[in-house]
Amino acid sequence: RGSCGARRAAAMATSRKAKEKLRQARLLKARESAFDTNTANDRLPGYNALFDSNLRHYFENRRVQKHLYGNGMIDREGRIIDLEKNKAKLSIIEQEFKSAEAEEEQRLREEEEMRRRVQKKRHEALERARLAE
Repeated sequence: RGSCGARRAAAMATSRKAKEKLRQARLLKARESAFDTNTANDRLPGYNALFDSNLRHYFENRRVQKHLYGNGMIDREGRIIDLEKNKAKLSIIEQEFKSAEAEEEQRLREEEEMRRRVQKKRHEALERARLAE
């Protein structure tokens, strides 16, 4: 009788272990099915090196700051200019540049036309003078 109880206890312990293993396997399977490796449609978070604290020492270099200032990425005090926040201002400036370029092209065309007219008049005057001789 004593060995029968031990066998029963061992069988129950084995069945508990088997149930626990089965439960763990189901949990792992559920976790694996929720894990998605398809990153085709996922967007990476935005990164701006100017805000990276690990690169701060690099951006404190005078030559680098001069370059950044020349490209309009920082102001005179070294503060970062956020281009996303200033898109409207940049758009207005770009429109003004386009307008100024168009005006300059129109002015150059008008000057060229004026030169052509003056040259034509001079040429006609020279032709008349030649014919009068």
